[in-house]
Amino acid sequence: MDVLRAHERHEEGQGRQPSRDRTSPRRQRWYCFRHRPLRPARGRLDYRHLPRPQLTLGHGGLILDANSFPHRRRHLGALRNGGAVMPTTDPSRPSVKDIVNDWSRRTHRAVIFDFNGTLSDDESILLSSFTDLFRKYLGWQMTPEEYSERLLGHSDREIVETAVRTHGGGDSVLVDQLLARHGDRYKKLTAERSPITDSAAELVAHLARLEVPMAIVTGAQRDDVLGVLNSCSTGEYIDLFVTEEDVEHGKPNPEGFLKGAALLGVEPQDVLVFEDSVPGIQGALAAGMRCIAVTGENPRPQVLARGVATTRRLSADLFDG
Repeated sequence: MDVLRAHERHEEGQGRQPSRDRTSPRRQRWYCFRHRPLRPARGRLDYRHLPRPQLTLGHGGLILDANSFPHRRRHLGALRNGGAVMPTTDPSRPSVKDIVNDWSRRTHRAVIFDFNGTLSDDESILLSSFTDLFRKYLGWQMTPEEYSERLLGHSDREIVETAVRTHGGGDSVLVDQLLARHGDRYKKLTAERSPITDSAAELVAHLARLEVPMAIVTGAQRDDVLGVLNSCSTGEYIDLFVTEEDVEHGKPNPEGFLKGAALLGVEPQDVLVFEDSVPGIQGALAAGMRCIAVTGENPRPQVLARGVATTRRLSADLFDG
Protein backbone atom coordinates (compact mmCIF):
# COMPACT_ATOMS: atom_id res chain seq x y z
CA MET A 1 0.00 0.00 0.00
CA ASP A 2 2.81 2.43 0.89
CA VAL A 3 4.46 1.71 -2.43
CA LEU A 4 1.24 2.47 -4.31
CA ARG A 5 0.76 5.77 -2.43
CA ALA A 6 4.29 6.81 -3.17
CA HIS A 7 3.72 6.04 -6.82
CA GLU A 8 0.50 8.08 -6.82
CA ARG A 9 2.24 11.06 -5.17
CA HIS A 10 4.99 10.82 -7.75
CA GLU A 11 2.44 10.86 -10.59
CA GLU A 12 0.72 13.89 -9.08
CA GLY A 13 4.04 15.73 -8.69
CA GLN A 14 3.90 15.57 -4.91
CA GLY A 15 7.05 13.48 -4.60
CA ARG A 16 9.25 15.55 -6.85
CA GLN A 17 12.08 17.70 -5.55
CA PRO A 18 11.87 21.34 -6.61
CA SER A 19 14.29 22.07 -9.43
CA ARG A 20 17.27 24.31 -8.66
CA ASP A 21 17.17 27.80 -10.06
CA ARG A 22 20.07 27.71 -12.48
CA THR A 23 20.08 31.50 -12.78
CA SER A 24 20.94 32.08 -9.10
CA PRO A 25 24.63 32.11 -8.13
CA ARG A 26 25.86 28.83 -6.68
CA ARG A 27 26.94 29.08 -3.09
CA GLN A 28 30.64 28.27 -2.72
CA ARG A 29 32.01 26.24 0.13
CA TRP A 30 34.22 28.05 2.64
CA TYR A 31 37.25 25.95 1.69
CA CYS A 32 37.00 26.69 -2.04
CA PHE A 33 39.23 29.41 -3.51
CA ARG A 34 36.20 30.75 -5.38
CA HIS A 35 34.49 31.45 -2.05
CA ARG A 36 34.28 35.25 -1.66
CA PRO A 37 36.30 35.61 1.61
CA LEU A 38 39.19 33.65 0.10
CA ARG A 39 39.42 35.59 -3.15
CA PRO A 40 42.23 37.88 -1.88
CA ALA A 41 44.32 34.80 -1.08
CA ARG A 42 43.45 33.44 -4.50
CA GLY A 43 44.96 36.53 -6.08
CA ARG A 44 48.13 36.42 -3.99
CA LEU A 45 48.71 32.76 -4.87
CA ASP A 46 47.97 33.28 -8.56
CA TYR A 47 45.31 30.59 -8.29
CA ARG A 48 43.57 29.58 -11.47
CA HIS A 49 41.01 26.88 -11.95
CA LEU A 50 42.75 24.23 -14.02
CA PRO A 51 41.53 21.06 -15.69
CA ARG A 52 42.07 17.74 -14.01
CA PRO A 53 45.59 16.44 -14.75
CA GLN A 54 45.92 13.68 -17.28
CA LEU A 55 47.48 10.44 -16.07
CA THR A 56 48.58 7.70 -18.42
CA LEU A 57 50.28 4.42 -17.68
CA GLY A 58 53.81 4.34 -19.03
CA HIS A 59 57.01 2.38 -18.56
CA GLY A 60 58.05 2.51 -14.92
CA GLY A 61 54.96 4.22 -13.55
CA LEU A 62 52.23 6.78 -14.13
CA ILE A 63 53.08 9.62 -16.49
CA LEU A 64 51.83 13.01 -15.32
CA ASP A 65 51.19 15.27 -18.30
CA ALA A 66 52.83 18.64 -17.71
CA ASN A 67 50.46 20.24 -20.22
CA SER A 68 47.70 19.78 -17.64
CA PHE A 69 49.39 22.56 -15.67
CA PRO A 70 50.12 25.33 -18.21
CA HIS A 71 50.35 28.05 -15.55
CA ARG A 72 52.14 26.05 -12.86
CA ARG A 73 55.16 24.50 -14.54
CA ARG A 74 57.55 26.71 -12.65
CA HIS A 75 56.21 25.21 -9.40
CA LEU A 76 56.57 21.62 -10.59
CA GLY A 77 60.31 21.02 -10.42
CA ALA A 78 59.82 17.32 -11.03
CA LEU A 79 58.34 17.85 -14.47
CA ARG A 80 60.80 17.47 -17.30
CA ASN A 81 60.26 17.19 -21.05
CA GLY A 82 56.49 17.36 -20.81
CA GLY A 83 55.99 14.82 -18.04
CA ALA A 84 57.26 13.30 -14.82
CA VAL A 85 57.41 9.69 -13.78
CA MET A 86 55.66 8.91 -10.52
CA PRO A 87 57.58 5.80 -9.37
CA THR A 88 55.66 2.63 -8.90
CA THR A 89 56.84 -0.82 -7.98
CA ASP A 90 58.90 -2.14 -10.88
CA PRO A 91 57.72 -5.72 -11.49
CA SER A 92 60.90 -6.46 -13.45
CA ARG A 93 63.22 -5.65 -10.52
CA PRO A 94 63.96 -8.69 -8.32
CA SER A 95 63.64 -8.28 -4.58
CA VAL A 96 66.51 -8.81 -2.16
CA LYS A 97 64.57 -11.69 -0.60
CA ASP A 98 64.21 -13.43 -3.96
CA ILE A 99 67.91 -13.04 -4.74
CA VAL A 100 69.01 -14.28 -1.31
CA ASN A 101 66.60 -17.24 -1.35
CA ASP A 102 67.72 -18.27 -4.82
CA TRP A 103 71.39 -17.99 -3.82
CA SER A 104 70.75 -19.94 -0.60
CA ARG A 105 69.75 -23.01 -2.61
CA ARG A 106 73.26 -23.35 -4.01
CA THR A 107 75.31 -26.21 -2.59
CA HIS A 108 78.40 -24.04 -2.39
CA ARG A 109 77.80 -20.43 -1.45
CA ALA A 110 80.10 -17.43 -1.16
CA VAL A 111 79.85 -13.65 -0.85
CA ILE A 112 81.97 -10.96 -2.46
CA PHE A 113 81.94 -7.41 -1.13
CA ASP A 114 83.01 -4.31 -2.95
CA PHE A 115 84.99 -2.18 -0.51
CA ASN A 116 84.71 1.58 -1.06
CA GLY A 117 81.13 2.72 -0.57
CA THR A 118 79.83 -0.78 0.15
CA LEU A 119 81.56 -2.60 2.99
CA SER A 120 83.38 0.61 3.90
CA ASP A 121 81.18 3.70 4.16
CA ASP A 122 83.94 5.97 2.87
CA GLU A 123 82.78 7.58 -0.37
CA SER A 124 82.72 11.01 1.29
CA ILE A 125 86.35 10.49 2.35
CA LEU A 126 87.36 9.51 -1.18
CA LEU A 127 85.52 12.45 -2.70
CA SER A 128 87.20 14.87 -0.29
CA SER A 129 90.66 13.40 -0.89
CA PHE A 130 90.47 13.36 -4.69
CA THR A 131 88.85 16.80 -4.84
CA ASP A 132 91.61 18.39 -2.75
CA LEU A 133 94.40 16.66 -4.67
CA PHE A 134 93.04 17.53 -8.10
CA ARG A 135 92.47 21.16 -7.14
CA LYS A 136 95.95 21.54 -5.63
CA TYR A 137 98.04 19.71 -8.23
CA LEU A 138 95.93 19.85 -11.41
CA GLY A 139 94.00 23.08 -10.96
CA TRP A 140 90.77 21.16 -11.48
CA GLN A 141 87.82 21.90 -9.20
CA MET A 142 86.04 18.57 -9.51
CA THR A 143 82.35 18.63 -8.59
CA PRO A 144 80.54 15.82 -6.76
CA GLU A 145 78.46 15.25 -9.89
CA GLU A 146 81.56 14.78 -12.04
CA TYR A 147 82.96 12.31 -9.53
CA SER A 148 79.71 10.35 -9.32
CA GLU A 149 79.07 10.20 -13.07
CA ARG A 150 82.60 9.71 -14.43
CA LEU A 151 84.86 8.24 -11.75
CA LEU A 152 82.88 6.45 -9.05
CA GLY A 153 83.38 2.69 -9.12
CA HIS A 154 86.68 2.71 -10.97
CA SER A 155 90.02 1.85 -9.38
CA ASP A 156 92.07 4.50 -7.59
CA ARG A 157 94.67 4.36 -10.35
CA GLU A 158 92.07 4.70 -13.11
CA ILE A 159 90.53 7.69 -11.32
CA VAL A 160 93.88 9.47 -11.03
CA GLU A 161 94.92 8.51 -14.57
CA THR A 162 91.67 9.94 -15.96
CA ALA A 163 92.14 13.20 -14.05
CA VAL A 164 95.80 13.57 -15.07
CA ARG A 165 95.07 12.70 -18.70
CA THR A 166 92.26 15.26 -18.86
CA HIS A 167 93.74 18.06 -16.76
CA GLY A 168 97.42 17.30 -16.25
CA GLY A 169 98.87 16.41 -19.62
CA GLY A 170 99.07 12.65 -18.99
CA ASP A 171 102.24 12.71 -16.87
CA SER A 172 102.72 9.12 -15.59
CA VAL A 173 105.10 10.26 -12.84
CA LEU A 174 102.41 12.62 -11.55
CA VAL A 175 99.95 9.70 -11.45
CA ASP A 176 102.18 7.74 -9.08
CA GLN A 177 102.78 10.81 -6.92
CA LEU A 178 99.07 11.58 -6.58
CA LEU A 179 98.27 7.95 -5.80
CA ALA A 180 100.82 7.95 -2.99
CA ARG A 181 99.46 11.21 -1.57
CA HIS A 182 95.91 9.89 -1.79
CA GLY A 183 96.90 6.72 0.06
CA ASP A 184 98.52 8.71 2.86
CA ARG A 185 95.50 10.97 3.20
CA TYR A 186 93.06 8.04 3.17
CA LYS A 187 94.97 6.20 5.91
CA LYS A 188 95.01 9.32 8.07
CA LEU A 189 91.29 9.99 7.72
CA THR A 190 90.17 6.39 8.27
CA ALA A 191 92.46 6.00 11.29
CA GLU A 192 90.45 8.69 13.06
CA ARG A 193 87.17 6.77 12.68
CA SER A 194 86.51 3.36 11.18
CA PRO A 195 84.38 3.70 8.04
CA ILE A 196 82.88 0.22 8.53
CA THR A 197 79.45 0.67 10.10
CA ASP A 198 78.11 -1.48 12.92
CA SER A 199 75.43 -2.98 10.68
CA ALA A 200 78.01 -3.97 8.04
CA ALA A 201 80.21 -5.54 10.72
CA GLU A 202 77.21 -7.49 12.05
CA LEU A 203 76.47 -8.81 8.56
CA VAL A 204 80.03 -10.07 8.12
CA ALA A 205 79.94 -11.74 11.55
CA HIS A 206 76.55 -13.30 10.72
CA LEU A 207 77.86 -14.79 7.47
CA ALA A 208 80.90 -16.10 9.30
CA ARG A 209 78.63 -17.92 11.76
CA LEU A 210 76.85 -19.47 8.78
CA GLU A 211 80.28 -20.56 7.49
CA VAL A 212 79.87 -18.61 4.26
CA PRO A 213 83.29 -17.80 2.76
CA MET A 214 83.81 -14.12 1.92
CA ALA A 215 86.19 -12.05 -0.17
CA ILE A 216 86.67 -8.41 -1.14
CA VAL A 217 86.99 -7.36 -4.78
CA THR A 218 87.88 -3.69 -5.06
CA GLY A 219 89.62 -1.07 -7.11
CA ALA A 220 91.21 0.33 -3.95
CA GLN A 221 94.87 -0.17 -3.10
CA ARG A 222 95.68 -3.16 -0.91
CA ASP A 223 97.34 -1.12 1.85
CA ASP A 224 94.24 1.06 2.18
CA VAL A 225 91.97 -1.97 2.56
CA LEU A 226 94.22 -3.72 5.06
CA GLY A 227 94.62 -0.53 7.07
CA VAL A 228 90.86 -0.34 7.61
CA LEU A 229 90.25 -4.05 8.25
CA ASN A 230 93.15 -4.44 10.67
CA SER A 231 91.66 -1.75 12.89
CA CYS A 232 88.29 -3.49 13.40
CA SER A 233 86.79 -6.91 14.03
CA THR A 234 85.71 -7.34 10.41
CA GLY A 235 89.29 -8.16 9.47
CA GLU A 236 89.06 -11.36 11.52
CA TYR A 237 86.52 -12.84 9.10
CA ILE A 238 87.80 -11.77 5.67
CA ASP A 239 91.29 -12.63 4.49
CA LEU A 240 90.78 -12.97 0.73
CA PHE A 241 91.27 -9.86 -1.41
CA VAL A 242 91.44 -8.85 -5.04
CA THR A 243 92.67 -5.25 -5.12
CA GLU A 244 93.79 -2.73 -7.72
CA GLU A 245 97.26 -4.28 -7.89
CA ASP A 246 95.91 -7.77 -8.68
CA VAL A 247 94.14 -7.12 -11.98
CA GLU A 248 95.03 -5.83 -15.39
CA HIS A 249 91.53 -4.55 -16.10
CA GLY A 250 89.38 -2.86 -13.46
CA LYS A 251 85.61 -2.80 -13.20
CA PRO A 252 83.39 -3.08 -15.21
CA ASN A 253 85.65 -5.83 -16.56
CA PRO A 254 84.73 -9.07 -14.71
CA GLU A 255 88.39 -10.06 -14.22
CA GLY A 256 88.46 -9.15 -10.54
CA PHE A 257 85.23 -11.01 -9.74
CA LEU A 258 86.38 -14.14 -11.54
CA LYS A 259 89.64 -14.06 -9.60
CA GLY A 260 87.63 -13.63 -6.41
CA ALA A 261 85.53 -16.71 -7.18
CA ALA A 262 88.71 -18.70 -7.85
CA LEU A 263 90.15 -17.63 -4.49
CA LEU A 264 86.92 -18.71 -2.79
CA GLY A 265 86.98 -22.06 -4.57
CA VAL A 266 83.48 -21.71 -6.02
CA GLU A 267 81.85 -21.18 -9.39
CA PRO A 268 80.73 -17.65 -10.34
CA GLN A 269 77.09 -18.81 -10.11
CA ASP A 270 77.66 -19.57 -6.41
CA VAL A 271 78.62 -15.99 -5.57
CA LEU A 272 76.43 -13.20 -4.22
CA VAL A 273 77.97 -9.75 -4.77
CA PHE A 274 77.28 -6.52 -2.90
CA GLU A 275 78.14 -3.44 -4.96
CA ASP A 276 77.36 0.27 -4.95
CA SER A 277 78.50 1.49 -8.38
CA VAL A 278 77.47 0.96 -11.98
CA PRO A 279 80.90 -0.39 -13.08
CA GLY A 280 80.85 -2.84 -10.17
CA ILE A 281 77.33 -4.04 -10.93
CA GLN A 282 78.22 -4.48 -14.58
CA GLY A 283 81.33 -6.45 -13.70
CA ALA A 284 79.50 -8.76 -11.29
CA LEU A 285 76.73 -9.51 -13.79
CA ALA A 286 79.26 -10.03 -16.59
CA ALA A 287 80.97 -12.63 -14.38
CA GLY A 288 77.67 -14.52 -14.06
CA MET A 289 77.11 -13.68 -10.39
CA ARG A 290 74.07 -12.51 -8.48
CA CYS A 291 74.27 -8.88 -7.39
CA ILE A 292 72.56 -6.64 -4.84
CA ALA A 293 73.15 -2.89 -5.10
CA VAL A 294 73.77 -0.95 -1.88
CA THR A 295 72.26 2.46 -2.61
CA GLY A 296 72.46 4.42 0.64
CA GLU A 297 69.76 6.92 1.53
CA ASN A 298 69.90 8.69 -1.84
CA PRO A 299 69.91 6.08 -4.62
CA ARG A 300 71.61 7.23 -7.81
CA PRO A 301 69.43 6.93 -10.93
CA GLN A 302 72.32 5.29 -12.80
CA VAL A 303 72.37 2.46 -10.25
CA LEU A 304 68.59 2.00 -10.22
CA ALA A 305 68.64 1.82 -14.01
CA ARG A 306 70.67 -1.39 -13.86
CA GLY A 307 67.54 -3.27 -12.72
CA VAL A 308 69.16 -5.25 -9.90
CA ALA A 309 67.81 -5.76 -6.38
CA THR A 310 68.62 -2.88 -4.04
CA THR A 311 69.10 -2.30 -0.33
CA ARG A 312 69.89 0.95 1.43
CA ARG A 313 72.54 -0.55 3.68
CA LEU A 314 74.31 -3.76 4.60
CA SER A 315 72.62 -5.57 7.46
CA ALA A 316 72.29 -9.09 8.85
CA ASP A 317 68.53 -8.64 8.42
CA LEU A 318 69.03 -9.22 4.69
CA PHE A 319 69.55 -12.91 5.43
CA ASP A 320 66.70 -13.40 7.91
CA GLY A 321 64.05 -15.83 6.76
